[in-house]
Amino acid sequence: MSRPAVPVLSRITKVPVDTGMLENAGHYPLEDPGLQQMEDAIADFVTKHTARPCRPGHRPHPVGG
Repeated sequence: MSRPAVPVLSRITKVPVDTGMLENAGHYPLEDPGLQQMEDAIADFVTKHTARPCRPGHRPHPVGG
């Protein structure tokens, strides 16, 4: 991730934040391989942060279901 975004992202404290670099892509990828890398990263993030119960006894709905 480029330096200018770090000060903005550091202020986000109430939700998880992940950053990463996309290979062979601009800042907003519109084609592969960057677009696929971004889609994979988003899917991984959602799975990682929704795969556990939010409160005791609560069962999360499956992603995409």
